[in-house]
Amino acid sequence: LDRRDIDALNTLLAGRRRLPAGQILVDDCAAPASIFLILDGMACRYKYLAGGQRQILGYLVPGDLCDLQFIAASRPDHCVALLCDSEVVKLSRR
Repeated sequence: LDRRDIDALNTLLAGRRRLPAGQILVDDCAAPASIFLILDGMACRYKYLAGGQRQILGYLVPGDLCDLQFIAASRPDHCVALLCDSEVVKLSRR
């Protein structure tokens, strides 16, 4: 990477933060204003079933973005929550 690319990545990562297990990153009730990049830890995508149980749809590991399809969606059809204390960075949808 050239210096400009490295500077751009460092700028994106400047907003990294540590969040606790159970923190909801994306709620299925509203369109998210941003997306999250998992830097350390683990998250899951899930839906609530009619009986109140939680159905896990997939896992997110370091390097994964929390659902790029949310960029175009007016409202997500599932939630994303952290499974353990994790480091994430919040990125603008733009």
